[in-house]
Amino acid sequence: MAELCLTPEQEAEAQALFQRLKTAFEREALQLARLMASKDDRHLLGGTEFEVRDQVHRLGAQVLETALQERKKGGDQGASTPCPSCSAAARCVAYRGKTLVSLLGPLRLERHYYHCAACGQGFCLGMGCWG
Repeated sequence: MAELCLTPEQEAEAQALFQRLKTAFEREALQLARLMASKDDRHLLGGTEFEVRDQVHRLGAQVLETALQERKKGGDQGASTPCPSCSAAARCVAYRGKTLVSLLGPLRLERHYYHCAACGQGFCLGMGCWG
């Protein structure tokens, strides 16, 4: 992968994300090293390749999930937010999870759930981009 040129804000986000994921990276690297050490020469290819791919996909899914959770934090607007249907103040009543399906596996996201007493609508911020 080519070196990316990031803005200072993007670099700060990248460093924060790396710090959050460092333990997971090290744990997965150790598991991959153990997997390789457990295989004799005849079994390094074939089925082992699928095991390595599956572990790397799980780690990639964790990277995506963590990045989405971090970005979602900026979308939380506290105890109330304008209702997208009627513009009245909608109150945050719960924290709800949603599972997205990605190429790397399922991603679990948590978001604030709002309810508008004026029109009876419920919604989560970020629903437009995450379904």
